[in-house]
Amino acid sequence: MQVRVKPMGMLRQRLGSSEQRLEVPEGTTLEQLLQQLGLPKGSVQVVMVNGEREHNWTRALQDQDEITLLAPVAGGNALADSSSLTLAEMQTIIRRLYYAKDRQRGLQGCFLWFLEEVGELAAAIRKGDAWAIASELSDVLAWLATLANVAEVDLAEVFYQKYGQRCPGCYQQPCICPGEAKP
Repeated sequence: MQVRVKPMGMLRQRLGSSEQRLEVPEGTTLEQLLQQLGLPKGSVQVVMVNGEREHNWTRALQDQDEITLLAPVAGGNALADSSSLTLAEMQTIIRRLYYAKDRQRGLQGCFLWFLEEVGELAAAIRKGDAWAIASELSDVLAWLATLANVAEVDLAEVFYQKYGQRCPGCYQQPCICPGEAKP
């Protein structure tokens, strides 16, 4: 049978891809899948099967299951404190990891991937799943950085130019635009 594995965060880097389709024997459990991937249980904080959080590591997988793996929030990051990560550093990380592939895809190809991630975020929001929302927000941000890299745009610079001093609509800080308006 075949399953789709989507590692997130540092697990994505560790496994070397954002998605893998694997052939596994019928009856394979989540625990066995992690062993096959070479991931100790401690390296995975949250497992989701078909968009639902799964706590049972002995659950047998089914053909075509989608397994999303999330790393511990505070563990495994090369940065001493991920909360101090700047927008420029985040964009550099994405460039270092994926730029060659992203450049080959081109801006339009990367934009389609970005839209797919926005759709996955919408689905997570509809379900109200906090872990999935966090994961998909991270993916949307990563693909936004990808678009900026391919377009040769410094996100931190253009963001600051537009929003760093005042609202671009009313030119005030804080914004006094009507509630229904958003520049």
